[in-house]
Amino acid sequence: PGKFGKDINITAGAGTYKDPKDASIIKAASDGIITYNPNALIVEVQKLYAIPGSVDFSTGNVHVKSSVDVGGDVKTGFSITTPYDINVKGRIEHAEIICDGNLNVKGGIVGDGKQIIKVGGDIHTGYIRDQQIICTGGVYAGTEISGSIIESGDDVTLVKPDGRIVGGKIIASTKIVAGSAGNKYDVPTLLEVGVNFVHREKYLKKCELISEAHTQAETIKKKIDIIDSGLPDPGMNAAYKALKDQHKGAVEHWVIMCSDLKEIEKDYFNVDDPVIMISKTVFFGVKIKIKNLVYEVKQDMNRVMFRLNGDQIECSPIK
Repeated sequence: PGKFGKDINITAGAGTYKDPKDASIIKAASDGIITYNPNALIVEVQKLYAIPGSVDFSTGNVHVKSSVDVGGDVKTGFSITTPYDINVKGRIEHAEIICDGNLNVKGGIVGDGKQIIKVGGDIHTGYIRDQQIICTGGVYAGTEISGSIIESGDDVTLVKPDGRIVGGKIIASTKIVAGSAGNKYDVPTLLEVGVNFVHREKYLKKCELISEAHTQAETIKKKIDIIDSGLPDPGMNAAYKALKDQHKGAVEHWVIMCSDLKEIEKDYFNVDDPVIMISKTVFFGVKIKIKNLVYEVKQDMNRVMFRLNGDQIECSPIK
């Protein structure tokens, strides 16, 4: 038998109100697009900003506080910014997109590595090429993700059975699903799962500080080595003693930050059963990363699934 559901209290947001006679009924107060925020438990009716053609020199950049519907493309160099959803019937070409809702692109997304697309909800698109994406929700592409850097707070899925990931770096919190990964030409491809994006910025900043501290300690050590090789008794040199003290302090600082990083990692890697599933072929050279463990594919494999088994990455056939 199924488990009993849990009642939730849905709030009537902007553009809506609860029926005075029946609080379980929410009505629209204006025309627009019905949206539901599952995190905040809010139902809203959002206004719609419709562009019949493309976002280009005829429209300029679009910065509005309503959902946006684009009948054509979003052309090179232009941008759309909104706290709600964006629907594009064509494709996005080398453009900047920032939205707190969902991004739906009927065609595909093509970038040049310069613009960043930031989405608070999910992304649904035909394909993604050479694009950098930061997405709080899931990323769902039809046929291809190639040469792209994608960070997803949920999962990354190639919807078509033969959908492929070629090149770039794909990072997802819970799951990556694709028909194939990499190719026979050994294009560098990294697939990573098992990270909690709520703590990602804090984790990356701490890693950066640790790297800087290590570089500082190494620089001081080189100066000490130069003095060691040139003075008969460097211990009598005041500058030498000061460098030794600086090196000791730098090393102690580095050790403390490494200890802090281990505490941050407890939250950053707190993801239940992350998995990577490749339904056809994962090619030689593809790197698989789950939490803090790395597995490099040494030979082409078919229909495989990667997940953690204790302190190692396990590769098993998909049944």
